Amino acid sequence: MRLSEFLRNHSEKILAAWDEFAATVTHSGKSLDQKALRDHAAQILLAIAKDLEKPQTDA
Repeated sequence: MRLSEFLRNHSEKILAAWDEFAATVTHSGKSLDQKALRDHAAQILLAIAKDLEKPQTDA
């Protein structure tokens, strides 16, 4: 299985782990709910998967 496929197939588990980690990060200000903690994580994960599927240059 390619990494991009893994990211797509396991995105919910990855995002759940993201939520758990994000909840442990200390920050100043108000507490954040799950939506705020996740922020754009799903979109970032999808963008990474899409990029991995594109041909890469030597650079």
